[in-house]
Amino acid sequence: MRTLLKSKTVLSMLLSTVIAGCSTDGAKEREPASTEHEGKVEATISVQMPQHTEDPVDSRADGATSDPESDILTLDGLVFDENGQFIERLQATRIERGEGGKVTATLLFDKIAQKRTVHLVANSRDAATDADRLDFSALTPGAPEANVRNLITKPVDETRMVQPQIMPPVMWGRIVLNNGIVTNTTMDGGKLLRTVASIVVSADAGTPENGLSDFEIEGASLCDPGATGYLTPTDNVTTAPTANPTVPRPTNVYGTDPYKWPVYSSTPVLYAYERTCTSSAYMSVIIKAKYKGVSGYYKILMTNAAGTPYSIVRNHRYLLKITRVTDRGYADLSTAINGLPTNNRLRATVTESSGDYSGVAADQQYMLCLPCNTFELFGANATTPTTPSVKIAEIQYTGPTTPVVKTAASYPWLSNIRIVPTGNKKYVITADFVKDNADHEGNLTVVADNLELPIKVKWHFNDVDVNKATTYSVSLINPGEKNWRVYGLQGQTSPIWFGLTNNKDVATSVVPSTIFLTDINSKYNPGAWLHISKGTNNTARMHKTCGDAADAPVSAEIVVIRHN
Repeated sequence: MRTLLKSKTVLSMLLSTVIAGCSTDGAKEREPASTEHEGKVEATISVQMPQHTEDPVDSRADGATSDPESDILTLDGLVFDENGQFIERLQATRIERGEGGKVTATLLFDKIAQKRTVHLVANSRDAATDADRLDFSALTPGAPEANVRNLITKPVDETRMVQPQIMPPVMWGRIVLNNGIVTNTTMDGGKLLRTVASIVVSADAGTPENGLSDFEIEGASLCDPGATGYLTPTDNVTTAPTANPTVPRPTNVYGTDPYKWPVYSSTPVLYAYERTCTSSAYMSVIIKAKYKGVSGYYKILMTNAAGTPYSIVRNHRYLLKITRVTDRGYADLSTAINGLPTNNRLRATVTESSGDYSGVAADQQYMLCLPCNTFELFGANATTPTTPSVKIAEIQYTGPTTPVVKTAASYPWLSNIRIVPTGNKKYVITADFVKDNADHEGNLTVVADNLELPIKVKWHFNDVDVNKATTYSVSLINPGEKNWRVYGLQGQTSPIWFGLTNNKDVATSVVPSTIFLTDINSKYNPGAWLHISKGTNNTARMHKTCGDAADAPVSAEIVVIRHN
C-alpha cells in the first residue's frame, strides 16, 4: 500500500451494485460536512453496475453482497492528468458495505484544480495477498490513457481449480473530474462492467414425459472457455462502459483442462472470460449427472437463434435449462471432452440474459428458436371488435417442415392463430385478439417435428392504472415479478405519444417527455409504467425480463395499443 500524504484529498465513492439506468458523467459541488478533516475534501460518486435480471444463485454470509458477481473486495483508481498521461495507481484505503449492495470506497488524491480522469478497477488485486490479478505493465508514468485498452487479466492457473481464481470478477469504470478535486464533490453516473460471463445450469421438474424424474445434476464444467480477459470491452477507453456489450473482445487464450474448471452443485454456476465461438471452434458445457442412478457426462453446445454457437460476452448470463433426457451421458469426462455434443440425449433451452433473449430446443439434427417465452398485450383497438394480426413472436426452425402452434385449451378471445413464413427458415406467429372486456391468459406451444417450445400469452385488456382527461398510465410489471428490466422501446411517432417512467402518476394534459427513460429496472425503481396520450390504435413494442412469482425466468415481448 502506498504512503498517503497529508496533501492528498479524499475521494469517497459510493458504488451501488444496481442495474444500469440513465445518468450523466458530470460533477457538482456539495456543502462541506462537519466531520470532514482540514486539508482534505470528500467526493462521492454513484456508480452503477449493470446487473443480470435473475435472482442471485448464491447467498453470502461473510459481509459481502448476496451476489458473488457483484462483490467488490478491492478497488483501485488509475489516474490520468489533463493531457491524458498516466500519473499513478491509487488503492482504496477503506471499503465499507451498506444496505442494498452499496459499497463506499475512499481514495486519496492530490488536491488540484486541473482535469483528472480516473479509471476505476474493482477486484484487480487479491484481497488476501494484495497480489495483482491484472497485468499493469502497460501503465508507466506518462503513458497515454489509450494504454488502458491493453490491460488484461493474468491467465488462470490450471494446476489448481479455476473458478475461485475468476471470482470475484474484475470490473471497469471511468469517471472524469473536469475541474480536478479542490472541494467537496458529488458525482453521478459512473458504471462498472464485469469482465466475465456466467453460465447457470439447471433442470426442469421431472415428469413421466421428460425423463427428468430419473435425472440428477451433480456438477458442470467448461470445455475450451476463455482463460484471460481484457479490462475494457472495446479499444475505446475514453468513454464510460456501456450496460450491455453485444460482441466479445476475446484474448484468444483458452482453458485447456476441463478437469480444473468444474463446479459441483445441483445448479452449478460457471464463469468464463470472453471468447468468439463458431461452428468449428466453440465453448461447450459438460454436465455431470446421474440418469437412472448411473453417473455420466453430457456435452452441450449452446446455440443462439441463428443456430450457431453463442459467443461468450462479458456481463451476460447464459441460462442453460435441461428440459428432457433420453439416455445416459458419456461414461467418463475424457470421452465427453473429445466426443460430439450429446444434444440428442439431453434436450436443453438456453436463455441469454443480456438483451438478446432466445429460447432454444435442439436434437441431433435441427434447432427450434424463439426470442421469448411470454407475450403480453396491453389494451385493444378502440374502433374494432378485434385487434387483428398481432405479432406474438418470431420463430426460427432449421428443419424441413413448417412449425405449428398448439393451444392448451380453447381460447375464444384468441383466434386465427397462424404461422407466416418470412424466408430463410424464419416465421412469425400472429393472432387476432377478440374483445370481451376481460383480461385473459393462455398457453401456446410451438411444435416443429419432435421439438417444442412454450409461449405464455397474457392479455391485459383492462390496462389503465391512472386515468386523466387526455392521458393514462399502464403498469408493465405483474404482481410477484422481481428483478425486472424493461427496455427496447419501439413504435414512437412525432409528436410523441408514450414514454417509459418509474412513476404511475401521469400529467393531466401533456405527457411529460422530460422524465422518460429508455431502460428501467427494479433495483432502484418501484415499478415501470408507460405514460400514454389518449388516441386510437398506435402500437408500442418493448421487451421485459424478470423472475416470476415462482422464480422462473421470464423473457417477454410486450405490445401496448393506444386507446382513449
